[in-house]
Amino acid sequence: MQHPTAQELSSLWQHAREPWAVLDPSDHTFRAANLAWTRLLGWTRADLAGRSWPDLVHPEDRSRVRNELRALGSHSVQDTAVTVLTAVGDDRILRWRAHIVPATRRILLTVTEPPADDGVQTQLREIEERFELAMNFAPVGMAISRLDGPWVAVNPALCRLFGVSEDALLGGLSFEDLTHPDDLPAERALLAELVDGARSSYTIDKRYVRPDGSTVWTQTV
Repeated sequence: MQHPTAQELSSLWQHAREPWAVLDPSDHTFRAANLAWTRLLGWTRADLAGRSWPDLVHPEDRSRVRNELRALGSHSVQDTAVTVLTAVGDDRILRWRAHIVPATRRILLTVTEPPADDGVQTQLREIEERFELAMNFAPVGMAISRLDGPWVAVNPALCRLFGVSEDALLGGLSFEDLTHPDDLPAERALLAELVDGARSSYTIDKRYVRPDGSTVWTQTV
């Protein structure tokens, strides 16, 4: 039996369902994070540059988390509750685990949602799973993005439309990076009204520029 290649291992890491990240053991800053991390918390890899895991933790939990990280040399952090700050500014109570990988001496961090304690949580998970299936198999481009630009989730149809990989889109690219310069002012004005609460949605015919220089007309809703 052949061992998996480095490319196969990298793909497994990036597309795993469980959010994983790698931390520097000296200052606990992020060195890598997979796509599931972005989907759960909204933080892109570009957002995480220069940030540490305690930076993303609620101030009331920060001291405890730092102490648990410092003690990693003698034991692992096992499924501990923590309040995490998401990219959109709200708080989420999650569970986290961490241990030092012997081969690299870096910290592998995993975060998960707490187990369901009632039927509501189960229903929410089912809704999320149906939405994920709809996104993955929809024939039209779909995405979830933050108001300040970066995408949090994209579907395969959108990647094909833009000619850009999912990794690239979730790695820090925003709609402005791909929008035709002549179409940006109109959409920025609509987006400003959305942020201010003057409108709840908008539709605009606009062009996106693909990496090969070609343009594609879309109706963005």
